[in-house]
Amino acid sequence: MNKQALFCSQCGNQLKSGAKFCPKCGAAIAPTQQVTNQNQSISQNDDVAENIGDTTVSKILTTDTVQHVKKYSGNYFSWFKMTMRHPGRTIDPTNRYFGLTSVGLEALLLALSIASILRKAENVANDFTNSLTGSTNNAIHAGSFILKTSVLVFLIVLGVYAVYIGIAYAFRRVVNTDSMQLHDFINQFAAITNLILVFNVITLLLTILTGTSNFSGMTGLFFFMIPTIGIMNLAFIYIIINNVVKPHIDKFYALIIAEIALGFSLTIYVMILAVLGGNMIFSQLSSLFS
Repeated sequence: MNKQALFCSQCGNQLKSGAKFCPKCGAAIAPTQQVTNQNQSISQNDDVAENIGDTTVSKILTTDTVQHVKKYSGNYFSWFKMTMRHPGRTIDPTNRYFGLTSVGLEALLLALSIASILRKAENVANDFTNSLTGSTNNAIHAGSFILKTSVLVFLIVLGVYAVYIGIAYAFRRVVNTDSMQLHDFINQFAAITNLILVFNVITLLLTILTGTSNFSGMTGLFFFMIPTIGIMNLAFIYIIINNVVKPHIDKFYALIIAEIALGFSLTIYVMILAVLGGNMIFSQLSSLFS
């Protein structure tokens, strides 16, 4: 440990470690002065060591995290491009989280599009209100409503995917007991439905790049709704019977039962959302105009 030089408080003469009197002026050296100087030295050395350690750990963590994210994103986009070319082909090796990443991105992009559309609606409503009243203060503040609605949309989309994938995986196991693992199943389902991710990107760009009173994003949202539902259902059917050589039950009957189960489950899901989400949206709308 480095020793810090001690000096006399009376004349400023440098002192030897452990000195009790100043050899120049004879002033007594208080023990507290020695202890204080030693503690300051120890504290300074500890602070330097701690700062060096924190900086080193921070650099290591930052570097490793950035490299991991770059590698993961690069591999993901390579996988994504391959699924665009061959949606029904099994791509190996594949990271087990690629499918979940696609599902999460699709839900997130749709939620952001809804948020952008609602923000435009808020601006249009405020402009219309201000033109009638001649006021420059916005009467409608829907930030909280937009945020909660966007989160709700995000969770709803994840729930829809959970219903589709859960039922499809269950019937795949019924048709073929030697079925793939769940994460591989999700990857394959996402590979077929990745085109929906492209639809959502286009919709979000339309909502962002157009003017305040332009609702092209909403048009795109409704325009892509039909093909999105079609792709989801095709993926649901395809992944249940794909590469099943010796099914335990006839594929046709398995698909009929699976479609009935899917319709029943989605109906219950929508009813639950209508009760829970409807009350939330109604209360938020009421607070906007109260």
